[in-house]
Amino acid sequence: MRLSPIGEIANDYWLQIPRHTTANVAIDAFVVMPNHIHGIVVILEPPADVETLQCNVSTPPPPTSLHTLTTT
Repeated sequence: MRLSPIGEIANDYWLQIPRHTTANVAIDAFVVMPNHIHGIVVILEPPADVETLQCNVSTPPPPTSLHTLTTT
């Protein structure tokens, strides 16, 4: 695939991410799309001085029948 000039900039910036972060971050697969970018950033180990929070959002259980799904 041939990237546009702006796509080349997006590609270059993606590849520079490791130079601007701590050793705890790595980049993985990515793809430059016509108007955005998809990529995987891997957090290898959170820094010790950062508190991590867990999401405690509950969701309703899935419907037990197709009838329930189509009538609600």
